[in-house]
Amino acid sequence: MPSRVSQSALEEAYAAATEGSLLVSVPPSGILKVSGGTRLDLLQRLSTNDVAGIGEREVRPTILTTAIGRLVDRLEVVSFADHLILRTSPGRGPVVQDWLQRHVFFQDDVSVAPAFDPVREWLIAGPLAADRVRGAAGIEGSPGPGEALEVAGGLVWGAQPPEPPGIHLAFEASAAPASLRSSGESDHEEASFLAFDALRIESGLPLYGREFTEGDLPLEVGLTYAVSFTKGCYLGQEIIARMESRARIPRRLMGAFLDAPLAAPADVSTDTGLAARVTSVAFSPRRGWIGLAVVRTEMSGRPAAKDPDAPRVRLADLPFPD
Repeated sequence: MPSRVSQSALEEAYAAATEGSLLVSVPPSGILKVSGGTRLDLLQRLSTNDVAGIGEREVRPTILTTAIGRLVDRLEVVSFADHLILRTSPGRGPVVQDWLQRHVFFQDDVSVAPAFDPVREWLIAGPLAADRVRGAAGIEGSPGPGEALEVAGGLVWGAQPPEPPGIHLAFEASAAPASLRSSGESDHEEASFLAFDALRIESGLPLYGREFTEGDLPLEVGLTYAVSFTKGCYLGQEIIARMESRARIPRRLMGAFLDAPLAAPADVSTDTGLAARVTSVAFSPRRGWIGLAVVRTEMSGRPAAKDPDAPRVRLADLPFPD
């Protein structure tokens, strides 16, 4: 925990996010607009989840993979009457746009472009997020979990598991409500971000650049929730289906209780004797020092940590137990 953020400030922000509402400025996602009559066909044959039956205003997670099942990016797909909105990981919008365009066939009727740019993004975390969206953000109505609304110059959508409860707001920078634009980089803002990061870890939500990156296998890094094992063929399906059917998944994402702070990423030994790479660490006012770890499940014995001063960790299934 950074020294300039006091424990009391972190505890106050954490309480707001679990009992009321907490405004958090987060790194902006890529927001793409996909139009054309075969837009769903394109995503259905390129991504891991079944998007063919997605409802209007529904938010559905999916993953773009290569022909050998390696990850390109995790997406959230939102369906509207005449287009789709895709939310990519931060900084991945141009990569995803290029990937989709390179896989458009001559008979496809599809166009892909940024929905708005530059983007600013916020999260209102907590059980009272809807009230704050209507009030502070000045937006009429609020989406439920897994639902989205298009508003002037932006998009608002409800978080769904494995995300902590809350509502996301992404706007073109010039169109964001003044109450959001005024959120600064104060100590309170940093405490808010750290509190939400603790909640993210407790929920078991992996992030690009921490728990996963381009080239990973989705089932190894906590992304199984965005994979359908009953849909038809898609790019990379053979590898992913084989891993699942044979139960041969060399790594998996788990929670970690730490006995001391740890600078992530770090390779450690666990209480069960498995080797693990801790990818995210945060202080939770409820649980103490915790993290997410990609665990090498094929290892046996107690391997020595690469850093002899690194703490041992106690593993936990995700989400963290109450």
